[in-house]
Amino acid sequence: MFTVLFSLFINELTKDITENGKHGIQLSPDLIELLILLFADDVVLFSDSVIGLQTQLNILYCTAKRLDMIVNLDKSNIVVFRNGGHLALREKCFFGDQILEIVNKYKYLGIYLTTRLTFSPTLDDLASRARKGMLAIVKLLWSIGEHSPEIFFKMFDSQIQPILTYGSEIWGLSDNQECIERVHLSALKKFMGVSSKSPRHLIYGETGRYPLYVHTYARCIKFWLRLTCMDDKRYPRKAYNMLLNLQRQNYNTWACSIRNVLYKFGFGVVWEMQGVGDVKSFIKEFKQRLIDCFKQDWHSALESHDFYNVYSHFNHSLVRSPYLSLLNNISVRRVFARFRIGMSA
Repeated sequence: MFTVLFSLFINELTKDITENGKHGIQLSPDLIELLILLFADDVVLFSDSVIGLQTQLNILYCTAKRLDMIVNLDKSNIVVFRNGGHLALREKCFFGDQILEIVNKYKYLGIYLTTRLTFSPTLDDLASRARKGMLAIVKLLWSIGEHSPEIFFKMFDSQIQPILTYGSEIWGLSDNQECIERVHLSALKKFMGVSSKSPRHLIYGETGRYPLYVHTYARCIKFWLRLTCMDDKRYPRKAYNMLLNLQRQNYNTWACSIRNVLYKFGFGVVWEMQGVGDVKSFIKEFKQRLIDCFKQDWHSALESHDFYNVYSHFNHSLVRSPYLSLLNNISVRRVFARFRIGMSA
């Protein structure tokens, strides 16, 4: 009953904002003006001007007062999306007689929205939380004497990887994913008992693992395919249409990143067609292409660097080394792993 009443009240707010709000965000090329978004009991107000946002806030204040609804101002902030510079003194907004704080970033559903639309704070936060979880798993397995690579990798993939790849549908093609991969490599090195400075190419070679961008790229492309199948009346599709239109005008957008990745890995026709027939089969093929390309780069790195000359004589394939499973004595396995890693020079 409470949910029904809340829906009725929040619909009143939507109606008031839509009818009386102004200076919202234009979604081109449809020329749709976006003033408000609702998710559960959260409200987001949009405007491209201080006057417009203050108008929306005034409507929110009056409607909430009329319906006896309470707005949690402790969780209410303003983010001004801009490329830099300072805000003018006049750029202040009020809810009733209380001024709302303007912040440089705001965390919502685990994703940081920043003034410059960068995902670095989000990735740093994910890496920090995943690192804590990874250390807890290592401590747990070591305490019960479990050193099986199958168990360790399965726990990492089911417990830690979801944290590291959270929200990658929107940031998955970013260039600054190194902090995410460092957690992955740190986990592999701790499991093997080798130095934290061990070369990553050798760590991948010993464990048969691939960088996490294989998963983040695939999730991003899968989300893009979902967008291309959406009805044009839905707001996510309208937002994508706007990005697509900007990309055609040579703006660097999320859609531009999708196009570049598809062309880079030989799927340019998929971009031109704006979709595929069987999404599941395509994502499988796309991930395999990423893996194959990484294998080629791995082999090239071993062959082109003298530092890996000795190691390349012992390991020619990117598969998990058998000794990780065969050597039950953890001390012996660590010594053997350090010996093999030490054969890089």
